Amino acid sequence: MKISKRSLRLLPVTLLLEMLTPFLTFLIIIVAGVIAGAAGKLAGTVTAAFSGLLLVAVWITGSVFVYGIMELSRYFRYSWYLHIVCFVLKAVNLVLDGFSSIMGDEVAPGTVNTYQVITDVLSSARQLTGITAIGLAIIGLMVVLHKVGEQTLSRKCRKYAYFVFILGILLTLADIVNLILTVAAPGISASPSTAYLPFLVIYAMMVILMVIISIPVFMTIRKSCKTIYGMLSKAQEV
Repeated sequence: MKISKRSLRLLPVTLLLEMLTPFLTFLIIIVAGVIAGAAGKLAGTVTAAFSGLLLVAVWITGSVFVYGIMELSRYFRYSWYLHIVCFVLKAVNLVLDGFSSIMGDEVAPGTVNTYQVITDVLSSARQLTGITAIGLAIIGLMVVLHKVGEQTLSRKCRKYAYFVFILGILLTLADIVNLILTVAAPGISASPSTAYLPFLVIYAMMVILMVIISIPVFMTIRKSCKTIYGMLSKAQEV
């Protein structure tokens, strides 16, 4: 397999979009809720489903670009495998969401709650898998840069990779709290609650933190890819 220099050029943008996925998901939920209140439940469901498909497209694109540089480091291979797993989890989640929405009021409340728990678990697993894939891709850049003597960039990549891993774990823990609340009190997340509000605020803060850190991470990844691209300038492009 040859290394795709095109992947190196486009990888920074793809990883940036992937890092913004929690924020985009949070935004989609809010927008879909507003549309559902103004234009009906069907319109909100269609908006959420279409937006979910766009996020799946982001992960597919990301997996393609990571696949193009798998030969650079084994960490890129791990990242590519996790991209595939993330895509499968997201696709299954969308199917379950669509099935639950189509059935609507015909489904018993207990069944609806079961579907909600399953989709929450899949969503949490997808989020953790996706963020881990991003972290491994950054680790892959770190290893390559270290081998070629770019120690400053290598250290930056390591720092941001650890940050991504830690934030991914925290977001997953927040999802676990949400799951516990859903199981303990079905429907609590659908109505104002003093028990649910602190969780929502904390989750929103972590998502905002991911958005803030995504900019310096993007700049570091972009510079790293340019450096590696320069090393491969004489290599044949796929």
